[in-house]
Amino acid sequence: MHSESKSKNRQTANVIAQGAGGVAGYDGFAGFYHRHWSDHFHPWAVELADRLIVPDLPDGAVVLDLCCGTGKMAGELVRRGYQVTGLDASREMLRFGAGYAPGSLFVCADARCFAFRPRFQLVVSLFDSMNHILSADDLLKVFQNTRHSLAEGGKFIFDALLEEAYIRDWSQSCSIIGDDHACFVRGGFDPGSQLGRTEVTLFQRAGTCWKRSDISFFERCYAPGQIVSLLRKAGFSDVSQLNPSSDLGIAGDFSDGRLVMVASC
Repeated sequence: MHSESKSKNRQTANVIAQGAGGVAGYDGFAGFYHRHWSDHFHPWAVELADRLIVPDLPDGAVVLDLCCGTGKMAGELVRRGYQVTGLDASREMLRFGAGYAPGSLFVCADARCFAFRPRFQLVVSLFDSMNHILSADDLLKVFQNTRHSLAEGGKFIFDALLEEAYIRDWSQSCSIIGDDHACFVRGGFDPGSQLGRTEVTLFQRAGTCWKRSDISFFERCYAPGQIVSLLRKAGFSDVSQLNPSSDLGIAGDFSDGRLVMVASC
C-alpha cells in the first residue's frame, strides 16, 4: 500500500501508520533521546548535509529521511528548501517531528517492510541507523525498499559504523542526572558475533514516585564489502564509500570509525 494515498486523507494528523510500526524500546526512550541524545550527533549530521547533500540536490527536491527518529534532520532539510517525508518505527519518536519539521509527513513503519512509489530524489539515513538492522537478510530488505522508493537517478546516503568504533566506544558508560530524571548507559561489543549492545536504565519522576525502565538496544557491525554487495544486490548501480574526515573534511569523534555510503540508481 502506498503511503501517499493515506496521507491525502490524514494530513492533519502528521503521523500515519504503515506496516509494522512501533518499537517498544525506542518508544520508552523517546523523551530522553529528544532531550539529550540526538543533540550530540546533530551538528555532525548537519555538516554532512551541507557538504554532501545540499551542493548536488536541487531546490524543492523530494527527500525521504529513513529512520528519522525525532525529526531533527528532517527539519534541517526542510529549512534548506526540500520536501521531506520522515519514516521511523517508533511512534513516540515521531511525535517530536512536527516541532522540527512542521507541515512534513511522518510515517510510522518498519524499515524492512515499507513501500512508496518511486518518487524520492534522495533517501538519507544517519546516526548508524542501518547498523540497527541485525541481519544481512533484513538489511537487504531495507535496501530493496529504498531502491524501489527512489526515482531514476536518485541517491541513497547513509552512514555505517566500523568495527574500530565499536571496539573503542561500546564498552564506555555514561550517566545524565536531572531534577526529574536520571539515565545510566553502558554497553559492550562482541567481536565474535559482531553485535554491539547498549543497556539503558532510565528513572523518571511522576509526582512523588520514580518509575524505572530498563531498555536494551543492539547494533550489528557490517564489513564495508558486505554493505556494498547488498546494495548492488538490491539494484543500486553505483556505490561509493567516503571517509568523513579525508573525503568530506568533517572532523570530530563521530567521523572516526564511520563510513558514509552513497548509492545511486
